[in-house]
Amino acid sequence: MESFAQFIGRFHPLWVHLPIGILMVAVLFDWLSSRERFQQLKGSVSLLYFLGTIAAVFSCLTGYLLSRSGDYAGATLVQHQWLGISTAVAAFSVYFLKKSDYLKEGRSAKLVAILLFLLISMTGHLGGSLTHGADYLYVYMPQPFKSWFVGKEDPQPVITNVQEALVYEDIVVPILKESCYKCHNAQKQKGKLRLDSPDFIAAGGKSGKILLDQLKPEESEILRRIHLPLREDEHMPPNEKDELTKAQKELLSWWIEQGSSYEARVQDLEQNPSLQVHLAALENPMPATETEPKEIYPAIDIKPASSSDIQALSELRAAVIPIGQNNSFLSVNFVNVKPIDSTAIQALSAIGEQVVWLKLSDSDFNDQQMAVLAQMPHLSKLYLDNTSITDKGLAQLKGLKHLKYLNLVNTNVSDAGLASLKELPALEQLFIFETETTPKERAAIMQNWTNVHIDTGGYQVPTFASDTIPIR
Repeated sequence: MESFAQFIGRFHPLWVHLPIGILMVAVLFDWLSSRERFQQLKGSVSLLYFLGTIAAVFSCLTGYLLSRSGDYAGATLVQHQWLGISTAVAAFSVYFLKKSDYLKEGRSAKLVAILLFLLISMTGHLGGSLTHGADYLYVYMPQPFKSWFVGKEDPQPVITNVQEALVYEDIVVPILKESCYKCHNAQKQKGKLRLDSPDFIAAGGKSGKILLDQLKPEESEILRRIHLPLREDEHMPPNEKDELTKAQKELLSWWIEQGSSYEARVQDLEQNPSLQVHLAALENPMPATETEPKEIYPAIDIKPASSSDIQALSELRAAVIPIGQNNSFLSVNFVNVKPIDSTAIQALSAIGEQVVWLKLSDSDFNDQQMAVLAQMPHLSKLYLDNTSITDKGLAQLKGLKHLKYLNLVNTNVSDAGLASLKELPALEQLFIFETETTPKERAAIMQNWTNVHIDTGGYQVPTFASDTIPIR
């Protein structure tokens, strides 16, 4: 019987929109019908209030059944529940008074309509807060209006010395607060789970699975959920929520794998080079204006490439796509150009000024052909992965002052070539998995090269029993 009640309760999101829509239209028609030009609406007002009352009653019933699932709790739920009941009662009262002709047109009728409008709005707002979080309505409200309505926000805590920071309090809690608290807090507990304190984390949810297993960290449920593919229903956060960033996943996984201590400081736990980069970034977070996606091309005007030059490259089966505000910059992909011979290099050189994104992955591109890249002053993104280039060829990149992204995966680049890339002033992302670089040199460079995210690959995702199918 309990499961059937929960089944009926799941219809609450369907029913809840009906009274909102119907009663809002009833209030609008009620106001308009007091004017002579809208007198024809008067006959439908009572019917709308009646239909809105029926929908509100069903909404209250399904909402009550949904609240018994245990996924919701707290003062917000109680307020939402009683305001919903008040809305249904008020709607029926207005219908009865109008049907009995006790509620005449005039000031009293308008005040009653205003009261009903306010009840609907407040009930809907609290319902939205339960579903999407208390800040859902105003989180993107522009200033200064946001300060007027909700007051000044508490400033984000600043980590001045990350090695002295408490791992759970200063690093893990902000991640959980941003990505998990909206569904697992005092007001809402999806799966009967709260994550807003160590005690609730230890209690787990209704599934009974251990969220943080200190004896077998790789079997911790949180770790499993955040690494599931996006298409999986159990992936967390859900698809409709903001996904954890790569840095957040690595920091959360690191805390769990190191024993998920609530008292440990950063300096107490082991840190690989990649973690050191993420931790260093916490001391100097990017301003909000810098976290917005950046364009992949320089903010300058150049003349477009000639159509004949683009056509010549396209005939070699290169994918050439115009980008930028005036379509003057070009993205070029050599995925179908085999081999890359002198004809292809000459055609690429002809549009060198316009190329900002060049993909030479998995090709026979080599050091002797790297000189063509020096003719691309606006190049911002470059893929050289799985090519035969070496440190010698990288010397041709030193003049590319706009280069932000460089992929050198599975190439013969060594420590010397890696060090030479410090001459690239705009570099932000560097991929060097399966190169000739050494861990010691990478660690030294990563420690002092904090403005560049260096991806060394070699990710190790925990394997769980549920990931495999036994062979029979």
